[in-house]
Amino acid sequence: MAEKACRPNAGAAALNFFRGRRARSRLPGQQDFGAPRRTYKLAATKCRTFTGGIAVQVVLLKDVPSLGKAGEVVSVAEGYARNYLIPRKLAEPVSPGKLEELQRVRQQREKKQAEMQRRAEKVAAALKDRTIPVRVKAGEGGRLFGAVTAKDIAGALQRECGIAIDKKQVALPVPLKEIGTYPVTVRLAPGVSVTLQVAVLPE
Repeated sequence: MAEKACRPNAGAAALNFFRGRRARSRLPGQQDFGAPRRTYKLAATKCRTFTGGIAVQVVLLKDVPSLGKAGEVVSVAEGYARNYLIPRKLAEPVSPGKLEELQRVRQQREKKQAEMQRRAEKVAAALKDRTIPVRVKAGEGGRLFGAVTAKDIAGALQRECGIAIDKKQVALPVPLKEIGTYPVTVRLAPGVSVTLQVAVLPE
């Protein structure tokens, strides 16, 4: 007996017909996501992403791993900017006013960094080859009742030279546990460090 030809389900055919009419009623490139969504005005660049989409420029409001730091202008896929970065307030669209503001902030930051660099170099010149005494309790044989730490050296610099630094700026691999003089490096600023002598003396 010959098998009957399989006919398409009437309900499925009607649904496909309705979808086809709705798809034809949309403009080219328009997508149907149901309820209207908030839109953002993005300035497209002339380049395209590796997937063929349009790349846009945004300014980062916060640090984004593998993308950039706050204040940087980066190019990303339009969908990534519209659907992820901007709604989460990680970035905002680039505008002429925003670019001018970023330029002013960048210039102020560079000026401040240059001033800090000059001060650090001046302090480094003053501390070079200088000996900083640190007095501690010690027993026989020069063994200390404790140890001299980075915090102790930072405090000695404050007392002896009036220079306030954080203990993290003192490069001290291990605490000093005996009487003697030790070379210690102090990091004053990025790219600026000085090696001074720390004299551990008994009280």
